[in-house]
Amino acid sequence: MLLGYKHKKLRLDETFPRETGLHSETQDVFQRFFFKPLFWGVGRGLDAFRWLQHGNVNLYILYILITLLALMFWKLK
Repeated sequence: MLLGYKHKKLRLDETFPRETGLHSETQDVFQRFFFKPLFWGVGRGLDAFRWLQHGNVNLYILYILITLLALMFWKLK
């Protein structure tokens, strides 16, 4: 099917069962064919910057300070 509709019925073992159930699922077409590939590609692209992430807060503060100084000097031009 186009939408990928799936359903599962519980098998009845008795003539008059106390509980029955039905599970149905429809896949989201945009999520499957647009968002998942998009975010996968963005994640793969950002893997190149993983070396910047050390888990050291002092380094992150240094990155912010360097960025702010660069923006201040860029604005003065």
